[in-house]
Amino acid sequence: MKLGIAAALLLISTALRAQTEEAMQKFYSGVHAALALKPGAVVADIGSGDDPEHAIRIAAAIGPNGKVVCVDIKQAALDKLKQKLPASVQNIELHLGKPDDPLLPKNAFDAVLISNAYHEMAEHQGMLAHLRESLKSEGRLVVIEAIDNRRRKAAREEQVQNHEFSPDRLETELVAAGFKVVDRVEPLIAGVNDGVVRYLLAATPAESKKSDPWAALRFLEGSWEGPSAGEPGKGVSSRVYRFDLGGHVLSARNQSVWQPKSPSSKSEVHEDIGMFSYDNAQKKIVLRQFHVEGFVNEYVLESMSPDGKLLEFVTVRIENIPPGWKAREAYRVISPDEFVETFSLAPPGKDFSIYSETRLKREK
Repeated sequence: MKLGIAAALLLISTALRAQTEEAMQKFYSGVHAALALKPGAVVADIGSGDDPEHAIRIAAAIGPNGKVVCVDIKQAALDKLKQKLPASVQNIELHLGKPDDPLLPKNAFDAVLISNAYHEMAEHQGMLAHLRESLKSEGRLVVIEAIDNRRRKAAREEQVQNHEFSPDRLETELVAAGFKVVDRVEPLIAGVNDGVVRYLLAATPAESKKSDPWAALRFLEGSWEGPSAGEPGKGVSSRVYRFDLGGHVLSARNQSVWQPKSPSSKSEVHEDIGMFSYDNAQKKIVLRQFHVEGFVNEYVLESMSPDGKLLEFVTVRIENIPPGWKAREAYRVISPDEFVETFSLAPPGKDFSIYSETRLKREK
């Protein structure tokens, strides 16, 4: 699972080898404390690669009645890891996972460690969702990463390309995935490389997502902009989402400016104001959109993929257009800083067809 150049693979372990034995012991003690290790614990090391250091030390800390499961998406890495494990260590298992799923049993682990591998997870949302399911209710997820101070505010893609990840972005993604951050240690290793900070975040599963009906939509809060294309032609859309009224309502303001279709015509400007609310009776999110053209769409969140990356809102009522029309808003999450919105229409008695598609990136 740890991809990229060799230097990236060994970022943490190389840094440690430059330290004294005392510093190394302090480092691993801090990691084990964050994992809340106890004798007999069951621990997963996600993205273990072929480096056995964490697994061996955790195995010693939890004793022979405990178990460490090393997970990676590459069988070759697990084969190398197996060769490096001492024959005397009997409580370490190797497990092949998938990019979006470690394929672990549910509610079975006391702790999960991701050391210098989270930034490589292109399918991090699905991975976090499955890891949350695999943890016991009081289990710990510990993520170790590094960030160059010059890139703390850089886009996610830029940080990933440099094999690093900012703690603020990591915390946001953990919370969005249903975790509660309980500890943040920064710096985790001091004085290894000027400007680069290695840190640790520890989290536990938050209350059931059912207790937070907004969990799947919280990433929307903020300002967005991006290109649109569809029936009106090509244009640019800007959005602002904000929680209002004490967090009971998520408001949305949208403006789409479509390019003139001919030299003599003007740009079309479409505007709408949306209000998301939670209907306790239906147990569903409801979206009401008020358009400058005069029609009003009322949607419900009809479906959501298990990993939370695809949400589909379908109309239950539309004002001020002929009867029988339906509309659908689909949100496909690319990352916490990017999503694609597809707006589709269905005439009476016909299937949906795409009217427009907008790719939005976070502005702030």
